Amino acid sequence: MHRLYLQWLRESSSKDGFCDMKIRSLLRSICDGDWMTENDWRDLEGCMQEAEEEFD
Repeated sequence: MHRLYLQWLRESSSKDGFCDMKIRSLLRSICDGDWMTENDWRDLEGCMQEAEEEFD
């Protein structure tokens, strides 16, 4: 569910500050809620950086 929401946030708005804030907030809540381990968090962050570089 969170993955779909993140995808929707990325696709639905034009890279504004609000969208970036919501993405960071959601990812932080996933990590802080113990839904993901710290390694999962780092892997996800790396995947997001790769995706940003690919689409820039």
